[in-house]
Amino acid sequence: MRQFIKFNLVGLLNTALDFAMFALLTWLGVYYILAQCISYGVGMLNSYALNKYWTFAQKGRLEPKQVIRFTVLNLGSLLLSLVLLALFRDQLELKLLLAKLLATVATTLVNFAGSKLWVFRANETKYS
Repeated sequence: MRQFIKFNLVGLLNTALDFAMFALLTWLGVYYILAQCISYGVGMLNSYALNKYWTFAQKGRLEPKQVIRFTVLNLGSLLLSLVLLALFRDQLELKLLLAKLLATVATTLVNFAGSKLWVFRANETKYS
């Protein structure tokens, strides 16, 4: 439960960074799909660092296998968020920031499960 709380605190910070960047970019006239990719990337970099060292308390250097898993998980989540964002915005005609909020909520549990069970597995040995 402690990890889930930490994960969500990191998620709140990531979401704040993501939303601020998204709002700024769309305000500047950047197409919302491109703005989502950029803003998600900013949150993703923050997420990796804070979840690795704080949420899942993994010390040491970056491990290529873990970085690849994190990237795959987050690219999948980004793809899901893009599909949902387009669905909510273009098909359901929701306001852009509401559509983004709903897409973000929908990817949170996927990210936690994937991070805990696959990316930052505590019992993984160095040679697996």
